[in-house]
Amino acid sequence: MVEAEVSTLAVSEDAAPVPLVLLKGVDSEQVIPIFIGNNEAQAIHSALHGYQPPRPMTHDLFGAVLESMDGTLKAVFIDGILDGAYIAILELSLPGRDEPVYIDSRASDAIALALRAEAKIFVSPQVIEAAEEHEEFEPLEKQPPIEQHQVDSNPMATYCLSSERLEIFC
Repeated sequence: MVEAEVSTLAVSEDAAPVPLVLLKGVDSEQVIPIFIGNNEAQAIHSALHGYQPPRPMTHDLFGAVLESMDGTLKAVFIDGILDGAYIAILELSLPGRDEPVYIDSRASDAIALALRAEAKIFVSPQVIEAAEEHEEFEPLEKQPPIEQHQVDSNPMATYCLSSERLEIFC
């Protein structure tokens, strides 16, 4: 797994523009584009800029519930692409448990949660390889606001690390 951090949000240059989050390897200049939905793009944008909505949104709610249980989100692992969607695992630390708790997640939700919790983000080499096939994107600042884009299905091939995923996390 490669440790990564959020670099910026962008929009693909495909026929139908799709929002994506650009991750950058912590110890490299490698850029990892992760296709996301409009709502997740807004949640990530809010977290990047420290925006606190008057009422908690879904990602804020999850963080509040976890905090109320004295739990912490330690890390997220983006470990596969299944049916065109990036998938991830949340690693939680909960009081009274000696072992971490692992929860399945979409990568976009995991990233939004990691930003709020200041948790580490890791990406598998296989996801990096698959993501490198789609490097056509523009920084979000050069595009119209995300709300104006309609998300179509992701043309990426299906890929999943199911056996490795089970060995590592189950």
